[in-house]
Amino acid sequence: MTEDPDLAPDPTPDLAEPVAGWRVWRVHTGAGGPEIVSPVRPVGWPARRRMTAACDRGCATVPTPTCGCGLYALADPVGLPPNTAGQGRVVGCTALWGRTIEHTGGFRAEHGYPLVLLVRTDLRSMFRGRARLREGVLSGSAGRQSSGGLLARDLASRYGVPVGVIPDHAALPGRIDVPGARVVALEATRGLAARRAGDLGAHERLAAAAREVFGHGDWFAPAA
Repeated sequence: MTEDPDLAPDPTPDLAEPVAGWRVWRVHTGAGGPEIVSPVRPVGWPARRRMTAACDRGCATVPTPTCGCGLYALADPVGLPPNTAGQGRVVGCTALWGRTIEHTGGFRAEHGYPLVLLVRTDLRSMFRGRARLREGVLSGSAGRQSSGGLLARDLASRYGVPVGVIPDHAALPGRIDVPGARVVALEATRGLAARRAGDLGAHERLAAAAREVFGHGDWFAPAA
């Protein structure tokens, strides 16, 4: 890895260490390849550096208790709508830090960065004819890979996080048990420093934990 996410806590954060939450992104394709984008505001999450929330209403600090600003995530993935993944969306576990407000079922935070992403294999129609998934790329031996697999490799390389390919028939988040998801979230946050330092073993431990919990799909570790 040539660059690492800027995940260092702020000098005076509300939380000294990141917390992990579960959320949804949309996937857009641009000149730099696939990008995860906030589903409510069409803002892309930057690769290899933190995402920082902004307030449309002009709050001096983000988030604030009296406003809805901030980066959102749920404490448990079972709170996500059924069949969330697919239709141009990905599900994932994200680190949250800085100024953070805890709610009954989740958090709003100042900074965030994805830790684990899940994509479906049925994204072929969405990406047909685009960038990396044009006919030439899908021909020959590469053609035996699913479009979800190619997308997962691109996202893993771009964001430096493990990405899982979930079969079309898999129900998400219905098959994610909450205790197991907490194990993934714990491994994702406690191994953060090692992954930032380029420890491939730490990346594999996170991928292994996610693979054990979700129990299906092909996992891709980020490129070294």
